[in-house]
Amino acid sequence: MCVKRPVFLTSLVVLVWLRDMNSRLILSIVLSLLALAAPPTSVQARDKNPGGVAYGPGALAFAAGFIRTEMPTVGRVTQAYDYRSILGKGDFIYIKMRNPEEVNLGAQYTIYRRMHSVFHPLSHRYLGDLISVVAVARVTNLDQDMATARIERAYSSVSPGDALMPFEPPPKPEAPSAEQVLPETPGTIVDFHVLRTLIGQNNIVFLDWGRDDGLRLGDVLDVYRVRPRVPPRQIGEVQIVALEDRTATAQVKRAVIPILLGDRILPRETARDIAHQLELPPRPGETPPPAPPRPIEELEPAGEPPPDGTTGAPSSEPPSATPPVKPTEPPVELQNVPPVNPTR
Repeated sequence: MCVKRPVFLTSLVVLVWLRDMNSRLILSIVLSLLALAAPPTSVQARDKNPGGVAYGPGALAFAAGFIRTEMPTVGRVTQAYDYRSILGKGDFIYIKMRNPEEVNLGAQYTIYRRMHSVFHPLSHRYLGDLISVVAVARVTNLDQDMATARIERAYSSVSPGDALMPFEPPPKPEAPSAEQVLPETPGTIVDFHVLRTLIGQNNIVFLDWGRDDGLRLGDVLDVYRVRPRVPPRQIGEVQIVALEDRTATAQVKRAVIPILLGDRILPRETARDIAHQLELPPRPGETPPPAPPRPIEELEPAGEPPPDGTTGAPSSEPPSATPPVKPTEPPVELQNVPPVNPTR
């Protein structure tokens, strides 16, 4: 038997149910907004941008590579977890460690590759080896002298044989100071990050100036092309992104023609003075340096008189515009020559 409820009781139940549903909906929306507005935790930030080298200027400075004479090697990649030869982000690798007792779970390591030896293009002296950073990995398991690691960030493909060193985040740019002193002689572009035919804007180049020469992160240098018997020409500018003691890594910010090995670099602040010393063209809007005085023409040394009998002293008469005409010899007459018979 069905008992009918009064209409006002049914309406009251519906209103209460709707009010509770609206309250739950409003509460869920507020909690979602609070979760979005809250800053990420350190673990989340570490996973998204490990060491600040996943994206941004820090990633560019870290992955650009550098030139060094010695490298610390704590281990090498032996093989992949699934025996692949080309590895990337998220893959697991096996690492042969030199000192396994010094390895801790969760430790980060930089995977690098030695590319080739670098020699100065002008003086041919040895500068070091070009090191290419390929990935960042974190240790997940230890088994005697073997470690398992997960690749957290990859800038290139990881292969067996790549070396490892302790991970160090790139340093932050220093505040500008007025005590900066750069060399008085121009620097040189000594190598490229990638061996390409055309090196232009946004490519990475390496310089023979470094931290010991007064360079700082973020410095902008002008690039000049110097050739024999041709006036030097400004062809672009580069910005320092990483520093070593005697070398630096720079990014090409502007280039009007392809950059080559041996192109010279000058600091923007002192380019005018150094350009004057090297007879480089002044920057736009600047007054050109004064021309050096012309040397006095030297007189011909005294010696034997010319074969024509003149004394060699300068003559007061103006030189003739037309050369002298040589006398012609009379034609030679042929004698006792038989006539030619035209009918034969």
